[in-house]
Amino acid sequence: MEENQGFPKVDIHYNSTFVPNPLVYFALLVLRLNEDANKLGFFDFIKYVDKLIDFQCKHVYYRIPEVRLSEGLQTLQNECDYSEFLEVANDNRHVDVYIDHDNEPLFEWIQKEEPDDEDLVYSEEDVDSVLADDENCEHEEDESVTSRKRIFKRTYNDKFLKKLCPVVVEDEDEKRQTTFSYLP
Repeated sequence: MEENQGFPKVDIHYNSTFVPNPLVYFALLVLRLNEDANKLGFFDFIKYVDKLIDFQCKHVYYRIPEVRLSEGLQTLQNECDYSEFLEVANDNRHVDVYIDHDNEPLFEWIQKEEPDDEDLVYSEEDVDSVLADDENCEHEEDESVTSRKRIFKRTYNDKFLKKLCPVVVEDEDEKRQTTFSYLP
C-alpha cells in the first residue's frame, strides 16, 4: 500500500474501549484512511468510516496530536466539528480518530481526572509542593548479611517465638513430631 500523497494521515482506532484514570483507549484495531478527508464532508466521512470498519459510528472523537488523550480529545458530531478536525489534521499532517462503541461518559471521566485550577491550593510554606534541586537523594545500602545472621542467632532459640510461630513436622519413619521456630 502506498503512503498517502500530500493529504494528512488519519488513523482510525476502533473495536476497543476507553478506560478512565488515566483516560486510555485500548486500540485493538487501527486503520488508516486512504482518502483525502479534505474532499469529504462530515456525513461522507462518517459513511466512509462506517463501511471501513463495518460498524455504525455514533460516537466519534479525534485527538489533537502531541497532547494527552484526556486533554486533546474532541467530539466529531457535525460539520462544525468536522471543519475543526480538518484544520487540526492539515496543521499536524496526522490525526487519530477514536470510535466509542460503548457510549462511555468520557468527558465526565476527564473532569474527574483533572481538577480545576481553582480547586488547587498552592502554598509557599508547603515544602512538598515544590521540588527542590538541592536535596540529596542517596541510595542506602541493604543490610549486610552479617547483621541478618546476628538477628537470626538471637531469635533462633527464642521461647516466645517458638510458641507464637511453631512449625510442626511429622517424621513418618519414626512417628514423632518436631517443632521448629518459623522465621520469615
